[in-house]
Amino acid sequence: TWLSLAQVKGKVARHEGELTFRLKNGRTVSRKDTPGEFESYNDASGKPNRSHTFSQYFEKQGYYLVQVHYYEGSSFELINATTGIAVELFDEPVFSPDRRRFLVVSADDYDPATNEIQVWTIAPTNALKEWVYKPQNWPWVIVKWIDSSAIDVFYREWSKERGEYPAKLVARIKKNQKGNGWTVSGKD
Repeated sequence: TWLSLAQVKGKVARHEGELTFRLKNGRTVSRKDTPGEFESYNDASGKPNRSHTFSQYFEKQGYYLVQVHYYEGSSFELINATTGIAVELFDEPVFSPDRRRFLVVSADDYDPATNEIQVWTIAPTNALKEWVYKPQNWPWVIVKWIDSSAIDVFYREWSKERGEYPAKLVARIKKNQKGNGWTVSGKD
């Protein structure tokens, strides 16, 4: 179950420029917005200006999701509701059907060198990066869990005839049966 701010009353609160999260042990962690945000890239100390928006609470996994907004662009933080340990993600997590893993994709059709697919494992104290793949020729991809051990990767390319960006299947990523890791089958 994924819960919104209205549904997590008493667990997440915003007071002026600060989001506060109540952990299961009663402690709290918070994220403060930078005063004067978006007037420049960095604040007076040289850190990127940012503001924070509560996105959702993944109740079964025990994580808060926060969107972090910068002068240009955004990222996400996944905060463990037990420990308060956070991991930074470059996009929203997409959970596997069994909810034990999630993936995130960085897809930029202007700079394919920044593209990356990451698979993370949900652990009791923190989310752990399990696997990373940097495709060379998929600047604009969509990924979809087929089951908890397989992911389909679709590439979007402009079609003049259709006047749109149709998605076509370009690869399947499968969890290796023996040991750790994942295998990509298909072209890159």
